[in-house]
Amino acid sequence: MSRVCPTCVGTGRVQDEADASLARLRDLCRERGIAYPLSGRFALRDAARLLGKSIRTIQGWAYRPNGPIRPTKIGGSLRVKAEDIALALFGEG
Repeated sequence: MSRVCPTCVGTGRVQDEADASLARLRDLCRERGIAYPLSGRFALRDAARLLGKSIRTIQGWAYRPNGPIRPTKIGGSLRVKAEDIALALFGEG
């Protein structure tokens, strides 16, 4: 039986799907030589490499309410949540 992920409450995603997406993202990071951050938030450079987009595109998404992902500013730097990248890449949820 699937549980609802605490960060996914209200989105319809379940824990098993979220775990599978993040596992696929970790595998992709290994393939591309990108370190998976312990914080679960990627630097723009790494997010861009994973998504196949330019850094400027991802920077632009930070200011668009309808962008496919929403980078957040942490300590003066924009970061992208691993869950958002997995959702954009694998479209699960």
